[in-house]
Amino acid sequence: MIRRKLYEKTSEQLSLIRSAFETALVISYCRPSGKNKNLSGDGHSSLSHAIENVLLDEGERQLHFLIKERRNHLYAHSQASAHLVPGWNYEDRALHLMIVQEPLTEQELLLLRTMINKWIAHLKRQKPRQVV
Repeated sequence: MIRRKLYEKTSEQLSLIRSAFETALVISYCRPSGKNKNLSGDGHSSLSHAIENVLLDEGERQLHFLIKERRNHLYAHSQASAHLVPGWNYEDRALHLMIVQEPLTEQELLLLRTMINKWIAHLKRQKPRQVV
């Protein structure tokens, strides 16, 4: 996305391609830090405890939580509570809602790339676990 400068393109087809890449990026970034059954069977992320140690910059932590929020409310789940408009008549059969989400900016994409590299370095420093 960065090398091809998709964030600068405005055609409908390129916007769709960018949206697909961004969705995949957000889902992939969030997967390791989400709740999952790790090797011990624990239902908590094995990485969530390391956020403060890996993402040292406040801007990185803010982007981390923004991306997790987008993943949970826009990309991976269609939680109705995230999309309800107060006072709107949801009984109207002609109702069609579409949430428009601004794509990540070039600066956010560059920062996200830095954050991903930090997570990779963090994981490389971890001792491998013995599978019994």
